[in-house]
Amino acid sequence: MYKSYPNLIEKIEGKNEFIYKFQFLNRSKCLRYFFDLELDGADSMTKLYNFFSDKDNVSYPNYLKLFMENEAVCQNKPTIFLFDNEMANKSKPLKKFINHSNIHKSKVEQLQNKLYVEIEKNLYLITHSLIGNSRENELEDLFLDSMLNTVINGKTFDKAGGEDFYGKEIFSQYVLSNYENIDFRNFVSLLDVLDTICQ
Repeated sequence: MYKSYPNLIEKIEGKNEFIYKFQFLNRSKCLRYFFDLELDGADSMTKLYNFFSDKDNVSYPNYLKLFMENEAVCQNKPTIFLFDNEMANKSKPLKKFINHSNIHKSKVEQLQNKLYVEIEKNLYLITHSLIGNSRENELEDLFLDSMLNTVINGKTFDKAGGEDFYGKEIFSQYVLSNYENIDFRNFVSLLDVLDTICQ
């Protein structure tokens, strides 16, 4: 769907290569050492958020404020926190993040309706649409059942993995290798949100 999202991605003419106009934060041992960000899991987002706020200035300086006060540093690209759509469950990362960051009720309603909200200057919180009548979904749930039921090496997909199943890592590698043959229609609303923010 790259032709629909030139603000996000561009194909190199004559090649099967793409130029991405965004970056993912690559978690590393270095980030864990200096910023206490775990290598995986959404709970680290609350720690990352603290660098954008006055939530805990003893442990986390407000770098957003520092950069805005320093005219030599200009943050013209948005920072986007993407969470699974699990607002209905207070023990899930999105709900915990909302509570931690004290997001006003009106902004929570905007997140529910528009799937995104600006929580600090140029810092956005986004999620994806719910599928069917579900009250919560993870990103993998956006794939069609035909994709989620794919058998790889005699195993079927389970988010938790395990001995009799393959997990998210193998699933993501399969998606990367077969993206041209996968139906991504349920991802359109998420891509639309990213495109809106980047514009």
